[in-house]
Amino acid sequence: MKKVVAHMICHTHWDREWYLTREVFRTKLVRLIDKLLDIVETVPDYVSFMLDGQTIVLEDYLAIRPENSERLKSALNKGKILCGPWYILPDELLVSGEAHVRNYLMGLKVSSVYGGHMNIGYLPDSFGHPEQMPQIITGLGMNTMIFWRGTSNAMTKTEFLWQSPYSGSKILCIHMPAGYGNSARLIPGESSKRRLEEMISTLHEKSNTDVVLLLNGTDHLTAQEDIVDIVNEFNRNTQQNYTVKLSTMADYLDDVKKELPELEIFTGEFRYGDRSMLLGGTLSTRMPLKQRNHLVQKRMERYLEPIKALQKLMGMDTGFDGYSTYIWKKILENHPHDSICGCSIDEVHREMFTRFDCVDQLQKELIDRSMKELERKAEVWGKADAQLIVFEPVQDRLQDYVEVEVDLDPIMVQEVDFSISKIVDYEDQIQHPDMPAGLVFKDEYGREIQHVILSAEKTYYTYLQDETAPEVYKVNRVKAGLLLPDYDYGVHLINVYKTHEEERNQAGRYPAALNDYIENEYYRVSFNSAMGALDVLDKKTGRLHTGVHRIVDKGDAGDEYTYSWPLNDSVYGLKSEKVSLSFEHKGDICSEMIIRGCLELPCQLSDDRKSRSHDLISSEIEIHVKLLKGVDRIDFRTVFNNRAKDHRLQVEFPSGVLVKQSSASGAFGITERDIDLIIPEQWMEYPQSTHPNHGFVDTSSEEYGLSLAALGLTEFEAENTDSQTFVRLTLLRCVGWLSRTDLLTRKGNGGWTIETPEAQCLGRDEFEYSIMYHEGDWRKENSYGRCDRKIHGVYVQQLRDSQGKALSIDNPLGFLSQLPSEIRLSAVKPAENGKGIIIRLFSIAKEPVSASLSLPEQVHEVYETNLKEDRIKRQDISSGMLNIYLEPSQIITYELEC
Repeated sequence: MKKVVAHMICHTHWDREWYLTREVFRTKLVRLIDKLLDIVETVPDYVSFMLDGQTIVLEDYLAIRPENSERLKSALNKGKILCGPWYILPDELLVSGEAHVRNYLMGLKVSSVYGGHMNIGYLPDSFGHPEQMPQIITGLGMNTMIFWRGTSNAMTKTEFLWQSPYSGSKILCIHMPAGYGNSARLIPGESSKRRLEEMISTLHEKSNTDVVLLLNGTDHLTAQEDIVDIVNEFNRNTQQNYTVKLSTMADYLDDVKKELPELEIFTGEFRYGDRSMLLGGTLSTRMPLKQRNHLVQKRMERYLEPIKALQKLMGMDTGFDGYSTYIWKKILENHPHDSICGCSIDEVHREMFTRFDCVDQLQKELIDRSMKELERKAEVWGKADAQLIVFEPVQDRLQDYVEVEVDLDPIMVQEVDFSISKIVDYEDQIQHPDMPAGLVFKDEYGREIQHVILSAEKTYYTYLQDETAPEVYKVNRVKAGLLLPDYDYGVHLINVYKTHEEERNQAGRYPAALNDYIENEYYRVSFNSAMGALDVLDKKTGRLHTGVHRIVDKGDAGDEYTYSWPLNDSVYGLKSEKVSLSFEHKGDICSEMIIRGCLELPCQLSDDRKSRSHDLISSEIEIHVKLLKGVDRIDFRTVFNNRAKDHRLQVEFPSGVLVKQSSASGAFGITERDIDLIIPEQWMEYPQSTHPNHGFVDTSSEEYGLSLAALGLTEFEAENTDSQTFVRLTLLRCVGWLSRTDLLTRKGNGGWTIETPEAQCLGRDEFEYSIMYHEGDWRKENSYGRCDRKIHGVYVQQLRDSQGKALSIDNPLGFLSQLPSEIRLSAVKPAENGKGIIIRLFSIAKEPVSASLSLPEQVHEVYETNLKEDRIKRQDISSGMLNIYLEPSQIITYELEC
C-alpha cells in the first residue's frame, strides 16, 4: 500500500465576535499573534500558520500593536503566516453576490499592504453555500473551495467537483468531514499518536487519494509551539504506513491534485444538514438585523455606486475611493456568519446596529452631496418654481409612486453675521408668500405627472454649505404623492410650478371609503372577517383568492441557530373580533386599507418547553394594504408590537396553483427548490422547509402564479396543501438562547448555552413586502423586474442651488435600459483601477440571451473582465454598440473606459 501523507495545517478559526464581544476577542487575538510571531521567528522548522481565511484580523491586531507591523509583514511575506483571501469569513446565503465580490477585493487590498495572501476559496464555517459559489470562486481567480457544512449523505468522498448553474464554471471542492479542528490541541505521547492514526484512517477511507488534511487548531486557539516535536515523534513511532507533514493549504492542494482520479460532479446549493449542523434557523434570527443589512447594502449597490459611476462618465472627480473602502469595510464587518446570522450574544448585535447607523448616515450624506454636484453640471436656462432630481435605479422602465416634500418660496430668516460673530434673525422683517393653491409637475420630456397633494405647511429649511455657516430659510412645504412615468435607468429632472387653480385633491387626510374594499385596474381587495385575512380578486383572470395574508404564528422551542417546533404546538392568527378597518384614498392614485387589531399570543413556552403557555398576551398589529393606479401589485406594510416570546410569526399567501418547486433570488441568480421535503434516515439537523431569498420569491406554473417581493425579509417557505401551493414569509423568529441541547430538530449543541433575551425581538417592528398574481411563468411576465421595482424605488431630491433654472441633466447611464429583462444589472460602479466604470450583469434566462447596447459617447474602450476586474479581452465597439451574449446563469463583467 502506498504511504498516506497527512498534511497538517496549523491554524486558528477566528470568529471576530460571537459568545464574547469583538473587543474581548481582540485581546485574545493580540495574545495569539504576539505568541505566533515569537514562534515563527525562533522555531526554525515551524512551517506556517494559517491565520484563518480573512485579513481583517491583521487590521484588528495592528490597531493595538502598530509597533509589530514590520515583524508581521515579514512573517506574511515569507509565508510563515498566511491569511485571506477574504476580508471577513461571511455567511454566504444572507449577503448579496456583490458583497462576496467586495469581500474578496477588500481582502486583496489588505493583502497587498501586508502580504500573506492565500488565494484559495477557504470557507470553513459558512452555514450553507449558494449554487452560484463555483462561478463566484472562479470569477475571483480561484479554482478550489475548502469547507465543512452543507454536504448531503450522497457526497461520500472528500474530493469532488461542484458545477454552478452556468456550464462554464466548475471547481474542485475539498470537504472537511470532521470539521476544521480534527487535530486540535495535540499533546506529546501515545494518546495523540492513537488519535492521529484514527483520524488519518477515517479521512483516508473517505478520500479519493492517499493525501489527507489535518487541521491543528480550531476556534480561537493559539499556535502550539511544540507541534514540530509532536509531529516528529508521531513519524518516528507510528506503526502505520502514515506520514504527517507540517504544511500549507497550497502545498496540500498541489499534492492532492497530482493524485486525483475522475471525480463525481455535484450541482445545486449545499444546504444539507445530513452530516453536520447547517444551523438554518439563522435565516430569520434577529430579523431587524437582516432588514438593516438589506437597506445599507442595497443603498450602496443600487444608488450610491451607480450615482458615482454616472459622475465618472460625466468627467467629474468623485473623490469616492476612500469613502467606498470605508463604507464597504463597515458593511462587511457585519457579514461574518456569527454576526449577520444573529447567533451571538446581545452585546454583539447591539454593536452591529451602531455600525449600520454609521453606514446609513454616511450613505445618505454622500448621495445628497452627489446630487448637488450633479446639479452643477446641469444645463441652465429655464425657470421653474422648484425642481426635483430623480435617480432611477432599475432597468425595466416601470412606473413608480413616490411621496416627496417640495419647498417653495424660500426666504432667509437666519444667518451668521461674521462681522459681529452672531446669528442674526430676520423673520420679523419679512412677509412670506401665501401657500400656492396647487402645483404642476412636469418632467424633462414635458410630460405632466399625475399627483396628489397630501399636506401643506409653513416651516423652515436649513441650508448647509461648506463656504459659510448654516442658513435658515422659511418655506412653503408641500408634500405630494407622484405617480412617476417609466424612466430610463439613471438621472432625470422634474420641474415644479405653482398654480392658482384649486387643486383637485385638497391637502390633509382623506375621507374613509364608501365601500369596504380597495381596488385598481388589476385587483379588488377586501377583508374576510371569517378568515381574518383578505379576499383578492385578480381582475386579469377573474380568479378569487381567499386567505390572502393570513397570519400564522407558531411556537419556537429552538435557539438562535435552529428553529424547533414545540412537541405540542399551537397556531394563532388574527381574530376578526379584534379588528377595525379604515380606508384612505390619495386622489385616484393610491388606495389604502388599514387593518388594526391585536394578536392574542401565548406569553412564552411552558416551563418544560414542550408546549406554548396558556397565558395569552396582546400584541398590537397594524396592516396597511395599498393599491396604486396602473401598478400590478399589492403592497403591504405591517407594524407589529411584539410582546410574546418563543414564537415564529409568518404571513401566508395562496398561489392559486399547485407546483412542485419554488423559485427565489440569491447571489447572482434564481434558485429553484423542491417544495416537498426528503427526510434522510440519518441527519444532524432536520431538513427545514424554510429557505433564503434576496427579495424575490415565486411559485408558478406555465399558466399562473404568485410572485412576492420582500424588503430585507430573508426567509420564506412553500407548502403544498388543500390542492394549491402556499407561500409563507417569515417576519420574526423569537428565541431566548444562543444555543440549547434539547431541540427536536438538531442533534447536539450548536454553540454555547447562553441566554440572549434580546433575540426575542420584543417591541415594535415594521415589515414591507408585496405580492402580484400573474399569468404564465414568472419569466414571461418579468415578475423579477416588477419585484425589483418594489424593492428599489426611485430616489428623489430637491435641487436648490440652480433656483429652478436647470433645463436638463446629462444621463449617460440611460443605455442600460436597453437590457432585456432576462439580463439583470448587478453592479454599476467606478472601476477599481480608476479608469472608468464597471457594469456587471447576470442572466436569469433558461436559454442563451443576447443584447446590443448603444454606448454613451463618453465610452471609448470596453473590456470584459473577471469578477476581480482583471481585464480578459477587449470588446469591439467600433459601431458604437456593445454586443452581449450570456449563457443561462452566466455572470459577466465589463469595464467601460472613459
